Amino acid sequence: MTATAPLGGGSISGKQGTSNDKVGFFRKLYEEFGWPASALSELPLFEYFAWARNCIVHRSGRASKGLNQYAESASLKRCFDDWNNWNNGLRKGRRLPPLPLLTPGDELPFVPKHAILASEVCRRIAVDGNQRLVNLLGIEGIVNMAAYHSILSDGSARANARKKTPEATLNHILVTRYRVKLRARKNEAVAELVRMGR
Repeated sequence: MTATAPLGGGSISGKQGTSNDKVGFFRKLYEEFGWPASALSELPLFEYFAWARNCIVHRSGRASKGLNQYAESASLKRCFDDWNNWNNGLRKGRRLPPLPLLTPGDELPFVPKHAILASEVCRRIAVDGNQRLVNLLGIEGIVNMAAYHSILSDGSARANARKKTPEATLNHILVTRYRVKLRARKNEAVAELVRMGR
């Protein structure tokens, strides 16, 4: 049985006018577990797109003063340049789309490549965080979590009724929700639970 980190997503939502709540969450998570902050090199771009998302949702796609100020920040420029240098090293002549010039109150002039860039920024943060959490939990933690949510908790009876056996329910949760690769044995996860005394 091997655990791989699922490509997690999640929204870039935040309160109108600020995007620091999600950025602060990532910083706090990495600090809490002692993970290197250098792994979060994408945060300035993430914060830029979080500001942009808030303008799209709450300001009908018009730039705010906060987004405009952040777009001119040195940290964003440095992050974007680092990404462009890295990208150009992998794919010669293929540069990232330049971040648009913004004027508060004007419509955001994004093109589809900006959406792809925002998606890639989120994906990289999610992949790194997920892999670190999977490594932290280990096989025992993941099997225990899946067992709790599928067969051990009081509310798991409904989920268990849809499957023929508790083993099938546990295996289904492990494979589909947590993306664990099981060996050929059907009772591998249950054997792990028995070994843990659950």
